[in-house]
Parts: sequence; C-alpha cells; structure tokens
Amino acid sequence: MSTMNDVPLADDTLRLIADARQESIRMQHEYIGTEHLLLALTRDDVDRIASPLVELGVDIARANLLLEQTVRGGRDPVRKDLDRPFTSRTKQVFVYAEDAARELGRSQVDVGHVVYGIMREQRGIAAQVLQDAGVTVELVRNIIRQAASRGGAQ
Repeated sequence: MSTMNDVPLADDTLRLIADARQESIRMQHEYIGTEHLLLALTRDDVDRIASPLVELGVDIARANLLLEQTVRGGRDPVRKDLDRPFTSRTKQVFVYAEDAARELGRSQVDVGHVVYGIMREQRGIAAQVLQDAGVTVELVRNIIRQAASRGGAQ
C-alpha cells in the first residue's frame, strides 16, 4: 500500500505500517489498530520513525510499557500470513494524516502526519496513551509544521 487516497505514503510510514502488522501478529490479533501503530513507534529499534514522539517529549519506554499493560494479546495463535485489516479508527487516522499532509502542501504522508491523525481521532488506545503523556493535537500540529518548514516532512 503506497497511498491511502490521494497523497502517497512516505517510506517511514510504510515501515510503520509493516511494523504495526508485526505488532499485531505478536499480540495475536487479526486487525491493525491504533495501538499497533503506537506499539510500532515505541519499539526499541525505531529511532528514525519515533522522532515525532521524541520531539513531543514522550517517554518512549513508558508509553510502550503502558501499551503493553493495556493491550491484551489474543489467547489463540493467529496465522502470520493472515491479511490484517485496519480498524475503522486506524482508517480514520490515515484520513486525518492525509488531510494534514495536504493542508501543509506536502507530497507524502509521513509519520508525523500519522501521529497527528492518532491524536485527532482521539478515541483510540494510542491517543489515550499519548494524551496521558501530555500530547495534544495542537502540539503535534506545531511539530509537523516545524518539520515541514525545515524541509523534514515531504
């Protein structure tokens, strides 16, 4: 998947989706929810794609721990090759992310736009964890605007 609608997904966003799928498999879920997106952003090996969270001052280890304590894994193993659809909230996150990219005149949806989408959606587990960490929609909007002005977002 390289685009959701009109605006293509940046490489970091494609990596985020692939990592979220792996988190879904690890948790034995048959879907990709906002919690899987945030779990992917808080993995130990994702410094590059976690940068919006770092810029927002999120304690990555604490957010990961809270997610791991909140999200329960499935009891029955699920097939790894199973297609995992996005939940309706995750789909909405990407609609909001695309809107943000378009509003800023960016040519691609990057991870900062996805974090914005998570916060704007508000009701997902990921948004709740980020809100508990003090993140707001306005803070994320400011971060992605700053990145765009530096040329960091596409």
